[in-house]
Amino acid sequence: MPKTKHGMCKSRLYHIWNSMKQRCSNPKAISYKYYGAKGVVVCEEWKSDFRAFFAWAMSNGYSDELTIDRKDASGDYCPENCVWATNKEQQNHTSYNRLYTHEGRTQNVMQWAEETGTSANMLYKRLLRGWSFEKALTTESKKRRIYTNGR
Repeated sequence: MPKTKHGMCKSRLYHIWNSMKQRCSNPKAISYKYYGAKGVVVCEEWKSDFRAFFAWAMSNGYSDELTIDRKDASGDYCPENCVWATNKEQQNHTSYNRLYTHEGRTQNVMQWAEETGTSANMLYKRLLRGWSFEKALTTESKKRRIYTNGR
């Protein structure tokens, strides 16, 4: 296939497109084990044509603050399965998040921490110590005393 010039090879969007293709098709890519090795592919329309990807991105809310995310984390990169999301939204959507239910609602630790004003780090540590999620979330934290040289 002959190379076409579009003047965007140094743009952020081109980098996103190229990285997406690499993690799905290049076994030497660092993230390949999470994508290509698990069968995730880039649809033919996007894989062979940056302009098609660019057109989709521009008509689907692309901005420099967002990253590409797949609605179905085990699905392919294609127009039907992709959206633009903030880093925070994407982190809440990853397949390795563990979900916890409290009072009939299910969220990950970061979402519970943000909602309750609790430290996510403290919740993680409590859970690693074997606390139930209910206890980890509802137990008030003890403030540590800060000692200064005799003051």
